[in-house]
Amino acid sequence: MIVSGKKIKEYREKRSMTKAELSKNAGVPYDTLMSWEMERRIPRDVSLVAQVSRELGVSIEDLIDDEAEKDFCDTELDEIMTDKLSSLIEKIYENYELNGLLKLLDRFVYITGVSKSIKIMEEFINESSED
Repeated sequence: MIVSGKKIKEYREKRSMTKAELSKNAGVPYDTLMSWEMERRIPRDVSLVAQVSRELGVSIEDLIDDEAEKDFCDTELDEIMTDKLSSLIEKIYENYELNGLLKLLDRFVYITGVSKSIKIMEEFINESSED
């Protein structure tokens, strides 16, 4: 899933919101939101994207970069599955908040295995620290 900073900006402007208002109301650091909208960084934190989409009154799917998503997915089935996964993550967050996402993460670690999970988490931390 590749979220479009341009779409975040477009929906924010349609609602006549400033970056500061969206940042405060969605609980996303102002600098992070600004770097998303300027497309210096790609939003990767699903919980933050969910908060922004909720504040804008749109679904996460509405924020997906259509062109990048086409390039990113190898087949139409991959795109459908990615959209379904995004919807399920959003639904878990809406119904169970952070606790639900943590339980989901715990289940992924259990299924994936500790060694592979550690590697994935280390890669995620390294990517996040580079942003």
